[in-house]
Amino acid sequence: MRIHPVFHKKLLEPAPPDAELATDIELEDDEYEVEEIRDLRKIGRNLTNCKSLVRDFHRRQPEKQKST
Repeated sequence: MRIHPVFHKKLLEPAPPDAELATDIELEDDEYEVEEIRDLRKIGRNLTNCKSLVRDFHRRQPEKQKST
């Protein structure tokens, strides 16, 4: 079972002054470097790290349906 990791802001507490900041964040899924978008296929909408490439694709391929 997966639990949605959301909680109310009242449950937050200030960090101690000597707390170390996390520098590296590990992603749950693999991350890939996208070089170019060649076609549009609506399966998911998880393109948060390549928005400029999506814009470039729609600029080059105006006949393809834009995702909203």
